[in-house]
Amino acid sequence: CLFLYFVIAYYNGMKASDVIHLTNSQKLEIERQMRYIDFIARQSFPITPGCDDVRAVVDATMLLLNIDYTQDQLHTMLTDVEDNSSQAIFVRRYYELLSALLSEDVDVTFDESRILEFYRHLFAEGVGATSGTMRRSSTVSSLHRSAVALRDSYTASRELSELVEWLLVGGNGVSSFILIDVAMFLYRFVHESTLPRGREEVVHLLMLLLLRRLGYNWVRVCAPAIVMVENRVGYRRALLSDSDAKSGLTNWIFYFVGAVYESAKRFSGMH
Repeated sequence: CLFLYFVIAYYNGMKASDVIHLTNSQKLEIERQMRYIDFIARQSFPITPGCDDVRAVVDATMLLLNIDYTQDQLHTMLTDVEDNSSQAIFVRRYYELLSALLSEDVDVTFDESRILEFYRHLFAEGVGATSGTMRRSSTVSSLHRSAVALRDSYTASRELSELVEWLLVGGNGVSSFILIDVAMFLYRFVHESTLPRGREEVVHLLMLLLLRRLGYNWVRVCAPAIVMVENRVGYRRALLSDSDAKSGLTNWIFYFVGAVYESAKRFSGMH
């Protein structure tokens, strides 16, 4: 049961501030949702994502990151390789990473090196180029001003090592993890101040990677980001709010499991 799970997780490496307080009704609802998610994961539905599916995930993710553009602008950024604006380069690189994560033969390796790979790909040389005619959001501008320093100096930190180790070994007391562990990891990754800037950008890549690692392959055509973007205020309140760690983590777990559940329901409805 979830109560026993949380007790085990707490005594196997969670910070004291990470105590989770779900109500009984919330626990029952999460258990119901996770049973359905696992049921869908065991089915053999055909999954054939196309370019439009990947673009839908890119579009939803950019909106969650407060990077707004029209569909025409998105198409231009993805197809015009001569557009060397910071935003266009960033979006194209995000598209490349998401395409790999949504592919059939995805590499589900998860360790510190994989996280660094995401950072280095996103912030590789060229991202800090001068903006062209397209409007850049303050979010992108702020990230790119520190891109060179991040690219040149970032290596695995003790905090990142401990966080990865917690998920792979210490999350629920065994050498595997479940969806709630993923929710906790993503929340702690975003809120760990010793990790480099760009954590929210990278966390969406980690979200897809870890869900694929769990065998939730329907996210290839119906990713949680597509559900989350329908309520951007709720997303930001759940993942990014400055509420105390105890209530913040609890709210995020309930929100995240619900979004994965909804994405599984939508995928099931396609068949």
